[in-house]
Amino acid sequence: MAFAHTNAADPQLAALLLALASCLGANIYIVGLNQITDIDIDRINKPDLPLASGIFSMRT
Repeated sequence: MAFAHTNAADPQLAALLLALASCLGANIYIVGLNQITDIDIDRINKPDLPLASGIFSMRT
């Protein structure tokens, strides 16, 4: 059960958390950019999305 003990100062853990945060941030950016640039397509194919349905406006 050596794997049960973790050290908060472990550099591998810090690198993993940094990679996770970077991937999450990139995903949020890409999805947000897609929501904005494909709004006309989404009005037809995915009308339930917030921008396509009008729940949120471009000014929000």
